[in-house]
Amino acid sequence: MRYLIIVLILLVSVVMVVFGVQNTQKVELTFLSYGAKDVSLALVVVLAALGGVILSGLITVWNSIQSGLRERSIRRRLERENRDLAQRLSIIERENQTLRAALQTKTGGPASAPAGESRPSTRL
Repeated sequence: MRYLIIVLILLVSVVMVVFGVQNTQKVELTFLSYGAKDVSLALVVVLAALGGVILSGLITVWNSIQSGLRERSIRRRLERENRDLAQRLSIIERENQTLRAALQTKTGGPASAPAGESRPSTRL
């Protein structure tokens, strides 16, 4: 991919150089109340292309900033949700311990292991 981009840049550069060599006539420019006479057409085109490059670069930077801010917002929200879930888990684990202790005192023996967990056997 890197080589493709380099080839494209070189190709556009060569096209612009050829254009500049072939279009040496002078033109008159006006912008609002400003004017310039006898400006090379090639210079005008190169400056317009440079303006396009700068504009597209600014748009790219703007999109990068927006993406970074969006990512930061999502990251903060996920961290908040993780903290909330950790607190909920802690509460549920304490309730579980309390219920096990209550069951143990009610039955007079150790609480049975939940499904999926096994207690080590104490038989010899």
